[in-house]
Amino acid sequence: MILAVLFSNSDGNILIERFHGVPAEERLHWRSFLVKLGADNLKGAKNEELLVASHKSVSIVYTMIGDVCLYIVGKDEYDELALAEVIFAITSAVKDVCGKPPTERLFLDKYGRICLCLDEIVWKGLLENTEKDRVRSRESPFVFSLRAGGGADERSAEVDAREREAAGRKHWFCYWMLAHPCMAFCKKLRISAPPLSDEIGVVLFGTKETCNELAKELGGYKHVVVACDIKVVDEETTNALQNLPRGTSPVTDAQHPLRDPPQGTKKDQVDTIADQMKRHEIKMDCIIFRESGVRHNAVMDENDQLLYHFRERSVTKVVQVDSPTSLLGVLRTRNVLPVTVFRGDLEVWVYKKTSEEKFPTLKKYSDKAPASDKFASHEVKVDYEYKSVLEPDTVVPPDQRIKGYLYGPQVVPISSAEWEAVKFKPEKGVKLLGFTDRSSISRHYFMKDVFSFVPEPGNTKAVAAISALARAMSEMNKVAILRCVWRQGQGNVALGVLTPNISSAKNVLDSFYFNILPFAEDIREFQFRSFSSLPSSSQPTEEQQEAADNLVKMLDLAPPGREEILKPDFTPNPMLERFYRYLDLKSKQPDANVPPLDKCLKKITEPDPDVIDYQAPLIKKLGNVFELKENPKKKKARTQDRLTYTGADDQAKLLEEPSAEKVGVSEALYPPKKKAGEIGDHNPVQDFEAMLTQRSSSTWVQTAIEEMQKYITALIQDSCDRDNHQKALECLVALRKACIIEQEPNEYNGFVTKLCQKFRTAGDAKFLQLLSSKNASLISKEEAPDSDVTEEMASNCLKPEPSTQ
Repeated sequence: MILAVLFSNSDGNILIERFHGVPAEERLHWRSFLVKLGADNLKGAKNEELLVASHKSVSIVYTMIGDVCLYIVGKDEYDELALAEVIFAITSAVKDVCGKPPTERLFLDKYGRICLCLDEIVWKGLLENTEKDRVRSRESPFVFSLRAGGGADERSAEVDAREREAAGRKHWFCYWMLAHPCMAFCKKLRISAPPLSDEIGVVLFGTKETCNELAKELGGYKHVVVACDIKVVDEETTNALQNLPRGTSPVTDAQHPLRDPPQGTKKDQVDTIADQMKRHEIKMDCIIFRESGVRHNAVMDENDQLLYHFRERSVTKVVQVDSPTSLLGVLRTRNVLPVTVFRGDLEVWVYKKTSEEKFPTLKKYSDKAPASDKFASHEVKVDYEYKSVLEPDTVVPPDQRIKGYLYGPQVVPISSAEWEAVKFKPEKGVKLLGFTDRSSISRHYFMKDVFSFVPEPGNTKAVAAISALARAMSEMNKVAILRCVWRQGQGNVALGVLTPNISSAKNVLDSFYFNILPFAEDIREFQFRSFSSLPSSSQPTEEQQEAADNLVKMLDLAPPGREEILKPDFTPNPMLERFYRYLDLKSKQPDANVPPLDKCLKKITEPDPDVIDYQAPLIKKLGNVFELKENPKKKKARTQDRLTYTGADDQAKLLEEPSAEKVGVSEALYPPKKKAGEIGDHNPVQDFEAMLTQRSSSTWVQTAIEEMQKYITALIQDSCDRDNHQKALECLVALRKACIIEQEPNEYNGFVTKLCQKFRTAGDAKFLQLLSSKNASLISKEEAPDSDVTEEMASNCLKPEPSTQ
């Protein structure tokens, strides 16, 4: 975020200031700090020479432009490189407004226009625009007239030339949109767009009457009405769109041909318009609304060819949508200009590809100011006082306060200087740690935002290097592991995967996508039972599995052979859309209730009713193949977890015991022990299962397995005439079952292998036969995927060695 933009004179007096996200009580500190910084370093500096500083983990870039000092403060992605782009845009705009590097008098004379340019470049802490023509257009907008034929009169080339000359000072935006999405678009602009930023005019073609300036000045232009002059979106603009006359015939549409021009061809006419747009540096976003299932004809194909030819000749973006919901999604209230987060080796530039759109900030409003005070800010300021516990009436000043951190029951005080010294401050840069197969990095490991690595614009060597590396990695199906520190002094390190993005378009370069990977502390390991560990009675039948598969296929958003539904580029955030609409309603009707959800937003938040009705037989079949039973509330949540280690038959027997009815299931199944986490002689199997279900730490399962192994070893060692072998076998069977469920086959296999070696050495084959009779052999791959033991190895393990006599 850009925290502050300040202009001052050489004496340190503030001329213009803009703060974003800086508390009011800290602004005085920043003013004095920046002015002192300029007084110490800008004396004798060259005009527009950039100086860089760092203060409190933020970056500062400042310079002299004429007699005026300019300071910009940023943090996070706005490091010194990004702030250099911002300061270049601001200094260029100031010089354009003043005509030269300004003196203090000239700067104050152009104060209003400089403020307008500054708000156009930086808004709410973000770099909004750097294009000079767009910034200047806020002071002198220009008109560009699109004459498509049919509604306007035909005139000679001389009139067209006069028309273009007169049209050089204004700019009209002509919209052919659906009324409802356009209304929502204007409401969002009205609420979220900065003042004097986005301007819209409404022009109607094909009306009975004529009302426009060009008709008065030049003649012609009949049946064209200016319903709303170009201006910042307000209530009048939305009303003009809401009250559009119904039944007017358009100049043309996709299903009717363009009228042939008096001279040349239709293609020549399109070229003329495109050349004029490029000359005035006009960009155009074209949204085509075409419902699915519409049949194409020769006229529509010709119009499509002319439109795409127009796109190639001009700076035009064409997007086709097929529903009101997607139309609502492609309407953008603002364009966020790309800002590099890193520039480094291989002349690579890094941009954010995605970023979460934050919910609008709701600030506290004060109504204590007099109604007659037009300059009241109505801000609510919150001050905090810190008082001592020992002296409640004494306020502790800031220089006597220090932060403390809880470390167990103890509070450890750590000063800001100590904390800065403890912080890890790596060097800025991107380091390649190595390459790995693409299949070894799962998508569910991707975290946070996505970054795009692109070659430096205009650098052919960088383009060739990035393209060669990306194509080589793509052919070998490899990805790179990178360690990234985006800016100097950054407190965290990003470890991520770099994936090649090979472009199929001629005008788009090859690039990379960078996704941040988790560290060990970020991973949440949840181990769940698989269906293979359940008894056959609890596993789904083939019919049930088929019904579930059909349900998934029915709700697939990207079915084979069909276009994807709810594309991210065309799907608006329903929470933001609903918020903007309600805020607009609230501004007109303060006592209005929350309206019902709009139909367009229901398409996003609810299943499509047409799909549900069409697939009703499939849903009915799904309900028929699964038997629904009421799930009774358990007395204790962990009872069910404990029952997972007993078979279905054992559970039924245990639940039928009289003691279970009297004292409860958990007490009957698992009597209280002297000490938690301890396996006793009375009922070691139940003690072991109770330890497994406690899970008081991440290593508790491993601890329970080790305790059971120790107990079995002690039983065998203390056995006299094999009196403990049966009990050891029961414990071993319970251990085997638990290791399969908890996906720890190697722990069991290693333990049993040692036991087998011990009994073979002692010449005792009876215990091995006992193990084989209870099917307590090694855990094979068929039982647990993590096992390295085959079925043959498992069966051979318990066989006694052949006699050598």
